[in-house]
Amino acid sequence: MDGIVPGALVELQVGTAVTSAVVASGGHTFTVPPLVPGEIVRARQDDGSGFTPFSDTVTVEDAFVPPQAEPTLPEEINVCSQCVLVTHATPGALVEVFAEGAQVGAAFANRHGTVCVGVDLTELHGKPGTKLQARQVVCGAAGPFAERTLIAQEGMPKPVVGSPVFGCQSVVPVTNARAGALLRFESDSGDSLGQLCSCWTSVNVRVIRALVTGEHVRAQSFYDRDPCVATGLWSDWRLVEQPDDRIKPEIREVVYEGDQTIRVSNQIQGATLTVLIADVSGDMPEEFGPRPVGAEEEISLGAELKTGNEIVVVQRLCGVSVASDPVVVALLPPEVLAPVLIPPMFHCGNAVQVSNLHPGALVRVFMDGVPVGVRWAGLNHSIPVPVSPHLAAGRKVTATQTLGGKESLPSEPVEVQELGRLQRPRIIGPVADGDREIWVSGVMPGARVSIRSGGILQNPRILIGEMDAAEPVVRVPIDGIAGAQPLLAAVPQVRFCGRTATGDEEPVILSPLAIPGNIEVVEEEIDFGNFNLPASAGGFSMQLRGHLYRRKAEGHAPLVVIAHGFHSGFNTTTGDPIDSAAGYGYLARHLVKWGMTVFSVDLQPVNDALVSFSDPPLSHRARAEAIFRSIALLQVHPLSEPVTDASRIGLVGHSMGAEAVAFAQVMNADEGRGISILGVVSIAPTNWIPDFVYPAGKYMELFGAIDQLTGSIPPAGQAGPYGGLRLYDRAEREKTFFWLHGMRHNPFNSEWVGAGDFAEEHLADISRSEGEHQRAAKFLVNAFFQDALMGRPQYGGYMHGIVFPHALAGLPIHTSHSEPGVVVIDNFGDKDDQAGLAAETPSDRAANSLAQVNDAAGGALAEWSDQPLTDLDNAPHESFGTRLAWDGPDARFAATLNGLAFGADKVLSLRLAQFYEDSDRNAAATPTDMFVSLEDGNQTATLRLGCVSTVPFPDASSRVNTTLRSVRLPFDAFSAANPALDRNALQRVTLRFDAKPKGHILGDDFEIGD
Repeated sequence: MDGIVPGALVELQVGTAVTSAVVASGGHTFTVPPLVPGEIVRARQDDGSGFTPFSDTVTVEDAFVPPQAEPTLPEEINVCSQCVLVTHATPGALVEVFAEGAQVGAAFANRHGTVCVGVDLTELHGKPGTKLQARQVVCGAAGPFAERTLIAQEGMPKPVVGSPVFGCQSVVPVTNARAGALLRFESDSGDSLGQLCSCWTSVNVRVIRALVTGEHVRAQSFYDRDPCVATGLWSDWRLVEQPDDRIKPEIREVVYEGDQTIRVSNQIQGATLTVLIADVSGDMPEEFGPRPVGAEEEISLGAELKTGNEIVVVQRLCGVSVASDPVVVALLPPEVLAPVLIPPMFHCGNAVQVSNLHPGALVRVFMDGVPVGVRWAGLNHSIPVPVSPHLAAGRKVTATQTLGGKESLPSEPVEVQELGRLQRPRIIGPVADGDREIWVSGVMPGARVSIRSGGILQNPRILIGEMDAAEPVVRVPIDGIAGAQPLLAAVPQVRFCGRTATGDEEPVILSPLAIPGNIEVVEEEIDFGNFNLPASAGGFSMQLRGHLYRRKAEGHAPLVVIAHGFHSGFNTTTGDPIDSAAGYGYLARHLVKWGMTVFSVDLQPVNDALVSFSDPPLSHRARAEAIFRSIALLQVHPLSEPVTDASRIGLVGHSMGAEAVAFAQVMNADEGRGISILGVVSIAPTNWIPDFVYPAGKYMELFGAIDQLTGSIPPAGQAGPYGGLRLYDRAEREKTFFWLHGMRHNPFNSEWVGAGDFAEEHLADISRSEGEHQRAAKFLVNAFFQDALMGRPQYGGYMHGIVFPHALAGLPIHTSHSEPGVVVIDNFGDKDDQAGLAAETPSDRAANSLAQVNDAAGGALAEWSDQPLTDLDNAPHESFGTRLAWDGPDARFAATLNGLAFGADKVLSLRLAQFYEDSDRNAAATPTDMFVSLEDGNQTATLRLGCVSTVPFPDASSRVNTTLRSVRLPFDAFSAANPALDRNALQRVTLRFDAKPKGHILGDDFEIGD
């Protein structure tokens, strides 16, 4: 029970029975006789001023008696553990733990079916190999046992006390603790702050007194029972800070009319909360509270909210009060839709994915009508819901959602299946050092997924992460490995009903943003003298110079040439000259440390000679000729020859230079120049030559979503600076495109922002920092060249757009990718020489590129049409696509495949975008979602698109574009969703639009590839 005023008399009413107690803290657990289904439970308190009204009533619901499912034990339990975490028990059940037939601990499960059970294993004498068992007892009836083998874990990790820690706070956050060990805390004032046994590696621990601003606290893991007595290192001291704006609470949206509960995050234990509710914004609010912070986010209001009410929550800690942002109560939708569940569900399943949700819904999951899971949706349209107890074969699972007290109809039921052959999971690479999560595919829904360390130094393998999977593709949070040993590889494992399956090791690579050792970079200017360009490139003479970046130690290395774009060459504020070629030093130095030699060529003479843009193709040819000449001279110059491998060359261009480097590769191929260019990168390219096609090879493009060049888009087939994305659309494979939200044009060159930030001053306040631009460029360009030039194909995995390293956390990056050898299901009418497809004239929505039938149907289908993307003001692409919109769950699109056969190593790639502007169907800043099914004529396997990638809403006002991105769905995930699917006889791929109540999308390039 939460929300109690310390010292209050609390009265609990169960049916007609009343129990009371004076409660010293903000929460309390009452022990009562066994509850009876249908009984009403409610409570009230008296802090000396009289009893409050009763809380919202809770109805006691049914449970499975006897329980058919065992609870869940952790994947690893140390033989020295003094407490053990047990999950997936029936809420309120008695959980009993046994070892060698003797009961060693017992406790009651909380409302989430979880309990940390204190255990006494001293009789085992610290010997591993013993079986530990746990079961649940419901209404006196015991269920089956879960079982784990106890292991010996070496060493004791050094805990980390989290930050910030505030004065008057009554909990201390700790990470890197040993699960099952005791944690003790002390202050530098000399007193103990208490101890407890933690079942978790990361935990918030309530200490025995409020913390004092200015003191320092620390923590230590230890065992105190023979023969396992052991003490770890103390954590570093953590300063207790004065509370400030960081204690600002947040009201979780959406809040609807009729709601009697709000949810508030960033509650600080030891603080009080006051809720202010105004009839409408601007009115004097009514004040409720203060009340102490509770253990849960929910705050019961005791009365229904009205549409238009404005809510503010004030948190007060140590005399400092900070108010939340106001939240206005929303109008209920006209209909609360039934949620959608996707089969299959398997016996022993731990979690269920629930979709087609209204944001702000309270979601409940039932098995044969008995509640087994509850979770709030937040702003999501699809969520995993943990279930307690586990799913049981033969029973039927349903779900409901409730908004403002209005409950939906139940979903269509899904019958739980017996578990067949357990599929081996697969890590989706790359995995880089410092990552905090690992992607795993091929997971049978409901399984427990764990990640262990691998590699020759890791024996035995160490558990570094685990979670319950509701879908076939999951991201498993991981901890670092305690001690000095590096993580060399990661190994996935799934557990179902006591059975396990282990996947292959995935080697861990160095993050492309890391610094590989202490490598000294030498920077030198090289002046090659005058260079006379041919008449085809302008016929003028230019001084050819630039900046060479190389390792101090000699040795031939791949050569990367960087070409800048158009700039006046002067600081627009001071009039001083600038050196655009020096603006990529941050990137050049990074590439050198990773094994490359870099030359940034000065193309200002080209800018000066062709400033009028009277013949833009001439400008690009001139830039290309300067690049070619630089490559030739670098092979013989005494400073560069010893460090240049001319058989491995890469090009990077920015702005007009970005188009120029792509055009240079066209000239290289068409004119037989014979230059060994193995990869080309275009950063924020222009589109002054709309008729050239980048030839087959490795090509990558980066574009900021709020780049000044996205402000206006030229008509199809016409030149102009604003259609640079179309270089990717026209390019042959292998090609990759990164659409970078919050990023723009100038910050990729460190000279340009400081020289006046030409044409983008007005975007500075809404864009990401210069450092974030450069971090993205260093990561993406280096990863690309590690694959293209250095022969390290694992880095090419970043081009697929599913996995990004932890070092880029928080940077929204959306990818398009296509490689040679794809099978094109439908490109909706575009010419594709590589795939042998002629242009459709006119395009036909009902026929796909396999010469098979497309179909869209359903009563909620609002739009299905062929869509030339160049006809849309906010679509920057030069392509044909399809346009689909829906207003309810009864809508779908299908493409006939006619018996195609593919292995488990393939992916289904769909290039999709939210249609802008349709504010009714596409809510601002909200990703869209759908289901994708593969069918063989008898069996269907379905994935939720959002389990792999989102289809993002356009980035920012004034730079809002309907920009396509690839979502790549692994075939082994479809096989995990339905092991009976025959991948050798695929008949249809179907997009089902019942994962989100409404939506409007563009689609293009439906392909099957590697």
